[in-house]
This record gives sequence, C-alpha cells and structure tokens, in this order.
Amino acid sequence: MVAKKSIDLSLVVPCYNEGSNIGVVLEEITTHLQCNDVARYEIIVVNDGSTDNTTAVLKKAKARYPALRVATHDRNLGLGMALRTGFALTRGKYVSFLPADGEVGADQLLKIYALREKADAVVTARIRNNIYPFYREILSFGWRKIMRVLLGFDAKKMDGIYLIRGEMLRSFKLRSTSGFVQYEIMMNCVKRKAVFVKSTMECRPRLSGFSKVLNLRTIAKSLVEPLKLRLAMRFGTSDASA
Repeated sequence: MVAKKSIDLSLVVPCYNEGSNIGVVLEEITTHLQCNDVARYEIIVVNDGSTDNTTAVLKKAKARYPALRVATHDRNLGLGMALRTGFALTRGKYVSFLPADGEVGADQLLKIYALREKADAVVTARIRNNIYPFYREILSFGWRKIMRVLLGFDAKKMDGIYLIRGEMLRSFKLRSTSGFVQYEIMMNCVKRKAVFVKSTMECRPRLSGFSKVLNLRTIAKSLVEPLKLRLAMRFGTSDASA
C-alpha cells in the first residue's frame, strides 16, 4: 500500500456569493503555487451558503484543479464559521487563508510562506494603499481600540493574512462565528507562546462586487464577540484565556 504524500500547505478560501470572482482567484492561486514549486498543497474553498452561481463555478473548478476541495454550508453562517470549517479540514504542515474576492493576491501568500521555517506563526499588517473608503478606516481604527480595551490585545500589526503551523492551529478550541475569529486565533498563539515573525500584506481593490462584512448585522456580531470572549477569559472557560 502506497502511503499518501504529506501536504506542505493548506489554503482556506471562505466564499460567499463570489461567483464572479472565485474562478479567477483559484486560477491565480494555482498558477502562483505551481510556478513557485509549492508541490504539495491543498485548496479548501468553504462555500458559505452562496445563493448566486458560486456553486456552479466551484463544480467546474473541481474538475480543473485536483488540489481543490469544497466544503458547503447549507446557509450563510458568516466568515468565522467558514474559516473554522476550513481550518478543521486542513491536513497541511502550514495553514493560511485568502479571501475569495481577490483583494489579497497569491503573491502575498507566497511572501509569508517563504518565512515559514522561522516561526510558528507569520502575521501581517495591512498596507492599504488608499484603496478603502474613509469610513472603513474609521471602523478599523475603532475596532483596534475595542480589542485593546476589552482584551488588552494590540491587533494593529496582525490585521492581515497569516500562516500558522497546522498542528497548532487545529488544536485551538475556537468560539467566534464572525471575523473576530482571526483575533481569537492570534490570542491563542500568544497563549501558546508561539514564535512570531511579522511581515506586511498589500491590499488591492476587490475584483468585482462589494464587501459582505460591512453591514450592521456583521458589525454588531463582531462587537459582541470580544465581550463574550472577555467574560469567558475572566471565568476561565476559553482556550484563549491567559
């Protein structure tokens, strides 16, 4: 019996109503990985209850890309759950993620992958290049202040994509269902005394469409979850507690 080859890199791509973008993003990812000799990789797209043509696009993509795996939520559960589903399915030595809207290029993934041997986690700070509207910058600033006040955690240099040792990431007991899960992961890394390497990540305009996270429901959920985690930390019920 031939043993299965180990996987070096698992890439999770959360996807909600990105039918016009996900095909282009998958092509870019695959081209970059193959051209840079990342031979043993897997791409896990989590279709988070999409109602557009995302499902049809992914069905065609599976026939084209052997390394692609697709997980599907019956309904939209949010970015946090999409990431948690994807991370739980990973098998790679290292794990990262990219958005399905093309806002972060595959070249940025390769930049942090090149640093993998130096740390348990490679984290990045966003270089926005003035692509975001002013109100989004205000929201980001306010979010970082909330993180610092409620959790004592400075997220300023950890707001981009990251690369984490898969074995460590898969051991975390994550609670968040919103985008706050990104910071919960970072807090767990700090608790485990992970060795960090810091880098930067350049953003670009999304390929088409509009952001799915800038709505009142998502913003409210992201504000409640830090408070819940703070209470869990106080009473010792969270994996992220000190």
